[in-house]
Amino acid sequence: MHQNAAAFDTQKLDAVVVNVAGCGSMLKDYGHIAEELHHNSTDAPGHTSTHATEFAAKVMDIHEFLMKLGPVRPTGRIDALVAIQDACHLQHAQKIRQQPRDLLKLIPGITLKNIAESELCCGAAGTYNLTQPEMADRLGTRKLDCLLDVKPDLIVSGNAGCSLQLQAHLQQRGLSTPVLHPVELLDLSYRNHPLTPR
Repeated sequence: MHQNAAAFDTQKLDAVVVNVAGCGSMLKDYGHIAEELHHNSTDAPGHTSTHATEFAAKVMDIHEFLMKLGPVRPTGRIDALVAIQDACHLQHAQKIRQQPRDLLKLIPGITLKNIAESELCCGAAGTYNLTQPEMADRLGTRKLDCLLDVKPDLIVSGNAGCSLQLQAHLQQRGLSTPVLHPVELLDLSYRNHPLTPR
């Protein structure tokens, strides 16, 4: 934490932008963690705690940052029905749920579909799928069932762990539905590139 916070000159930055929900959640919590360390240790320097807090205040998820900035509307058409998988670290930890939807709605041709039990974990949960594979597998199956119920052309998720979990479950079923980060779709639309099978 101290090394990461020290790598950035927060006085010169407007934001530290993160595109993985789990990482963003942790980075945003640096101030709180530093305060806990400072209060629980007699030799923790106070300036380090202050710098970590300043750093954490600058951290923004990519969706949050782009919507605050005011995105340029993309023009490339992508005709696709998109199912949104709300990553737990995005919707619960960072309270970011609407911004990815607002960004995707800017893309011509996109039809967004919310899914049942959108608040439910996909089972990745950091290292949970490694430490509790049976429960993680059941959660992944349940989440994928909810996603496939809307018959999507593709699935979007703002967290790498969730994407890997969903891709593994899709592969187990012999399905090739793409799982993309919302920013990947934005990029395709900005560059006027079609959605191609992976």
